Amino acid sequence: MYYSFIGILALIILLITNHDILFKKRSHLHTPASKAYKNFLLSISLFLITDILWGVFDSLKLKMAMYIDTEFFFITMALGVLLLGQYTSVYLETKGIRKKIILAAGLAFFISVTILMIINIFTPIVFYIDDEYKYTTAISRYVILGVQIIMNALVSFYAFIWHLELKD
Repeated sequence: MYYSFIGILALIILLITNHDILFKKRSHLHTPASKAYKNFLLSISLFLITDILWGVFDSLKLKMAMYIDTEFFFITMALGVLLLGQYTSVYLETKGIRKKIILAAGLAFFISVTILMIINIFTPIVFYIDDEYKYTTAISRYVILGVQIIMNALVSFYAFIWHLELKD
């Protein structure tokens, strides 16, 4: 159960720091960028909830619930990557090929992870949970993590370069 406390704390901080975006109905919050940001925040909230539930299911030794929750964990993580790209693209008013690349890469990542999670149901290529409730990763987990890191780094790099271009 201790595992869940960090997720609970992160969710509380997310809700407090983004209360106005998530819960207030102000007209300035209806811009495309604020809507995209709200969607991103909701995906991160879902991700944190799956992480919190995993700790609860682990402490209760509910193997099937742990497995299903872990499947959703990966899908919500991939959704967060997709929606971060969408938010960045909208916020920076990206156009043309840059926008297409950001959106296509995010969508491809989300679809790929979803497919891997479906395959994982039949053949554990991402993770499995043994009879002693031990979570074990497989090689695809590391590939997903690597691609996630690269995609988040590229979106961050793009936002940084865009910021530098504004100064010129």
